Amino acid sequence: VRGCSDQGFESLPGQLDKERSLAAEAGLRVDLFGMLRGGVSYAFTYLDAPLLRRLVPGDAFQRCGNQLLPLTRRDNGEHARVHSLEADLRLSLGAHVSLFAWVSWAHGTVKLDADDSSPLGRVPPLQGLAGVRYESRGRYFAELAVRWALRQDRLAPLDRSDARICADAAAGCQGPSGYALVRLRGGVGADPG
Repeated sequence: VRGCSDQGFESLPGQLDKERSLAAEAGLRVDLFGMLRGGVSYAFTYLDAPLLRRLVPGDAFQRCGNQLLPLTRRDNGEHARVHSLEADLRLSLGAHVSLFAWVSWAHGTVKLDADDSSPLGRVPPLQGLAGVRYESRGRYFAELAVRWALRQDRLAPLDRSDARICADAAAGCQGPSGYALVRLRGGVGADPG
């Protein structure tokens, strides 16, 4: 037995195959006279025989200190696929004011065996940032932005037993709620003269 870990009590694995991956990415950046700048990129990753941490069948648990954690083991899945898309944009509204935005999306699925597939663990939900910035030619700036994420509802079975993702670590956990965080920043540059 290997011992306590962040997602459960890990038992010794059986025979594991090597994980192999193939990844591709494509992107495009634009700059229209310094007024509109942005980009978009797409990435795809294919994993053959991905190494996974899986729950041991039969609701097995092991005590780790004062916690009762699910028994897990490392195992190979058949294959996994991850698609991701990211975009950013900055629009100048004159000499001092600009709007900016960023968004990121990822979707991962793992085929565990011939009859079973599930979401890939720890894949973040749709998330982004949007804001406005005022800058006075390098002397000072002020920025108001909102950082957000949607609810993380595509959970792997092991994610549901992770107290950092599902506080009650129950099978009925629907995942963390979405959030929006408002950020106000400002600064003053040193006077070069």
